[in-house]
Amino acid sequence: MFSYGKLGLTIYLALTLSSLTVGITFKLWLEHDARALAAQLEAEVTAVAKEFEYQALVAQRKNSARQTEQNKARAKLNAASAQRQRTCTFWRDQYAKTRKSYDKTMMGTACK
Repeated sequence: MFSYGKLGLTIYLALTLSSLTVGITFKLWLEHDARALAAQLEAEVTAVAKEFEYQALVAQRKNSARQTEQNKARAKLNAASAQRQRTCTFWRDQYAKTRKSYDKTMMGTACK
């Protein structure tokens, strides 16, 4: 004879087991997706950090090159100023020795 109690219990156990199986499978799938997302985010963070380091290095090199150019320009200006000072001193000394109008004119031109 057919027992409805056994059939009901069998259906209940089958549904419970299938629900547990689906739940566990879904949970594992979510955990896998979460791990994959975490790995992807970590890779992106690493890439962004490397890009920032590269940009900082480029900026540092640009600043270094700019500083070198400024130092060269400053050295040129200092050399020109020193030359003008030597020329002025020379013509002052010449004018002090000779008192000629040519030396005075040259001194005036050199000592502007």
